[in-house]
Amino acid sequence: MMTKIYNNLSYSQIETFEQCPQKWSFRYIDKILFEQQNIHLDYGSAVHKGLENAFRDLKDNHSLSEENLLQTVNTLSFDYAYGDTKGELYKYAIEDMKRLIHYQGFYEKIKDKEIVGIEEEFNLKIPTMFSGENIEINIKGYIDLIYRDDDGKLVVVDHKTSKKKFDKNKRRNNLQIPIYFLAIKNKYGEYPKAGIYNFTKLNDYQESLFASNITIEQQKLMDKRSPKEIWAKDPNNTVKDIIHTFKDMNNAKLRTTTKPSPLCYWCDYNIICSNASSWKPKEKNENRYKTTEKYNLGTD
Repeated sequence: MMTKIYNNLSYSQIETFEQCPQKWSFRYIDKILFEQQNIHLDYGSAVHKGLENAFRDLKDNHSLSEENLLQTVNTLSFDYAYGDTKGELYKYAIEDMKRLIHYQGFYEKIKDKEIVGIEEEFNLKIPTMFSGENIEINIKGYIDLIYRDDDGKLVVVDHKTSKKKFDKNKRRNNLQIPIYFLAIKNKYGEYPKAGIYNFTKLNDYQESLFASNITIEQQKLMDKRSPKEIWAKDPNNTVKDIIHTFKDMNNAKLRTTTKPSPLCYWCDYNIICSNASSWKPKEKNENRYKTTEKYNLGTD
């Protein structure tokens, strides 16, 4: 019987595998799916949808309506209001929309810029050899925002709703922005000059620059404790990393490897994982955000 090849991927799959191969296997091979309500996931979805609607208005009408934006937040907030007892997340969403209306923080960068794409779908194909066969790795996803800067060069944006920015190592090694760079090159025939993480809760952003090859000088600049500039992983090394991860995913032994860490405490699969870390936070309120949870075994 032919062994199934797992070649239809996404950035979230790659990130999950790097975090813990066993977690990836539970989710994408064993199809163990959790049905749960999580206020942070709902909040993230609401903010992304609100920003999508706002940028579509901006692209189509070249202006923003404060009334329409706040109405959007009010409508979307009902999806997560059940757990937002203090109204904190609703406040974050309102504040972020007001920054957009007045072009403050990150949004100052996109004022009077050409909006090229919003929630732009892509399907990146990467050819490789596996078990003596020619295989195409398919990476599908969506880019939150694409715009042209004043110099005519493209910039890609990913909206983040987390409370913490990335450290320099994650910005240097994270594959999300580099995958977007490859997807943009494939579709538009040019690499973006930069990728931006827009941290909506923090009124802050981080920029990762594009380079076809990281020079020794650029490497030295990034090795500083607090570098002023960070270059994302270059295209060649991005492709190598993707192929390497793909091959590990299709190795029956490697894909069940566990990586016990404090993250196990928040992992949906810790109740069925035989090697989950027993670490627990000193103070916790388990029922603050997660209200219901169960799992089931799915099939292909």
